[in-house]
Amino acid sequence: MRSIGFQLVVLSALVACGSENAGGGAGGSGNGGASGSPSVSGGASAGAGGSGGASGSAGASGSASSTAVAGASGAAPAGGTSGGAGGTGGIGGGVAGGSGAASLIGSGTISYERWEGVKGEAVSLVPVAQKPTVTMELALFQMPNDVGQDFGARLRGFLTAPLTGDYTFWISCDDNGELSISGDESPTGKQRVAYVSGSPAWTDYVQWDKFPTQKSGPVSLVAGKRYYVEALLKEDIAEDHLAIGWLKPGEVGALPSEIVPGKQLSPFKL
Repeated sequence: MRSIGFQLVVLSALVACGSENAGGGAGGSGNGGASGSPSVSGGASAGAGGSGGASGSAGASGSASSTAVAGASGAAPAGGTSGGAGGTGGIGGGVAGGSGAASLIGSGTISYERWEGVKGEAVSLVPVAQKPTVTMELALFQMPNDVGQDFGARLRGFLTAPLTGDYTFWISCDDNGELSISGDESPTGKQRVAYVSGSPAWTDYVQWDKFPTQKSGPVSLVAGKRYYVEALLKEDIAEDHLAIGWLKPGEVGALPSEIVPGKQLSPFKL
């Protein structure tokens, strides 16, 4: 009986010892789940559950496992691509975000050319195929006023749209003038959208509503895209001027909100 009792005591001790070891192993695994966030597999299992969920926050900071990082910081690149709000990704994303904002403006000027000694009023008389008498760059979509008589002039370059949507353009000029816009950067695609023509036909300085043809219909532009633009003026005698105004998407009115500013323009380079 003593032998049997001794064996039972030994067996009980072994069972108890085994339980302790098993419990220690479980505790070790649990601790491994919490502190194991620096490892790839540890971070993944930590994110899965138990107290290891605490290591999920470490994963969110980007210092833990690749699984945790992909889950947290992955949202920012997605936001960046769509331009949405997702950390720094939202700021720099899309055309209108952060560093992309530079693409919403031009270089600040537009090309001006003038041909002197040209009589008549019609813009078709402007000798654009010949070398101009005067060339310069201007910081506004507007020609110098009252520079002489018997000349033709051209403003041309690229317009960078600041917003996506429908724009309305106006032309004011003395004598005849016209505004043309292309669907892209190519001059070959230009189309006349506003004009003053006839004999005699002119407007006062920045007078936008003398003729119905001074105002364009809706012109659809895309933010950040560059469009070739060209304005022609044919001066006969007396006063001379030309200016191009606009209403941008979201603006409402019967007249332009401003003359197209130089910050949206870039000169034409051959």
